[in-house]
Amino acid sequence: MAYTILTACQLVSRFVDRGSMAFLLSTPVTRRKVINAQAAVLVTGLVVLCLFTYLGGYFGVLSFVNNGAFDLGVFTESNSPADISFHWILFFLVLLYIR
Repeated sequence: MAYTILTACQLVSRFVDRGSMAFLLSTPVTRRKVINAQAAVLVTGLVVLCLFTYLGGYFGVLSFVNNGAFDLGVFTESNSPADISFHWILFFLVLLYIR
């Protein structure tokens, strides 16, 4: 949650703080394109974060639990939807707030 909020705010505010937002908007690039580019950066970061969270949990369980007691299907069903839905719902809320 903190990653999504902080990254979304920094992606837009860094242009304003450096004074380059006025220059960027004086070019023939629309505001929507600027925000969509920043949203694409945020989406890429969220995908990587979800992937690393899932792989870290997977390899962490494999290192502490013997292979007979670990069911990959149950692990995926319990972790992936919660992780993905949490980050993506927050992403869309932040995206709606920025627009």
